[in-house]
Amino acid sequence: MNLVGCMLVRNEAWVLDCSVRAALRWCDRVVVVDHASTDDTPELLRRIRAEVGADRLRIESWPDPSRWDEMAQRQRLLELAREVGATHCALVDADEVLTANLLPHIRGWIEALAPGQVLDLPLIPVWRDLYHFRDDESEWCRHFVSIAVADRPNLHWTPAPGDGYQHHHRAPRGAVGGMVPTPVVAWEGGGLMHLQWACWERLLWKHRVYKMFEQLRWPDRQRVAELDAKYSRALDERGIRRSKVPDGWWKGHRPELIDLDHTPWYVEECRRLWTENGPEAFAGLNLWGWPADAH
Repeated sequence: MNLVGCMLVRNEAWVLDCSVRAALRWCDRVVVVDHASTDDTPELLRRIRAEVGADRLRIESWPDPSRWDEMAQRQRLLELAREVGATHCALVDADEVLTANLLPHIRGWIEALAPGQVLDLPLIPVWRDLYHFRDDESEWCRHFVSIAVADRPNLHWTPAPGDGYQHHHRAPRGAVGGMVPTPVVAWEGGGLMHLQWACWERLLWKHRVYKMFEQLRWPDRQRVAELDAKYSRALDERGIRRSKVPDGWWKGHRPELIDLDHTPWYVEECRRLWTENGPEAFAGLNLWGWPADAH
């Protein structure tokens, strides 16, 4: 098995020093598409590549900052993975880290996949810091996420038919049913830690950008209220219960390399979208007090 991690990146210097290294602990190599990063991401990636070797970390730039074509970028990652001989692809975003207690098992589960089959693991919403996770009855605590796929020729990523929607299709098109390892469900211990909730200020700005971007690019895809509700769900803390992250989940992953105090690039992106398009373009969206509190 040649397991190649596929990671999309844009201005993720706050977390990459940890997440790329974590992915390399269970992937044979990682391919990265860097979407026009303006922070320290390019230099950080070059530094890691110098440490681990160019054969283990391949980096390609996506230079056009004006459009975020996620499906086209994921397709390019798949092509890069195939160029280095991937038999299986790991699907890990820059702000995701596999819990370390699953490192002894993950490659065996992936190798057992049938061609085109995906591996699904529990999503672990790491919440408001790096050492607690949300542990209640919310949708985020019952969610499974596709983390790997056994390649076959018909797998691909393409925009949605009709309106060309570019987002929220994690597993490739053409994939067959997922496999959930029974031990994970039985243990209730481990999965894929999603760090977007670890820094609340970053989460706010990120979802402001998502709402504004989609309203501009696909104004007829859904009503404003539906778009607003979709991205507001991630900030809904009704009924929240948090538990301490077990020590084994971070073991060897070096969370001290993560900077939760960074200034997210989404701040300037929100201001740019607002300035270039005017407030009327975003009428009806709940932007959580912005821009009134941004001046």
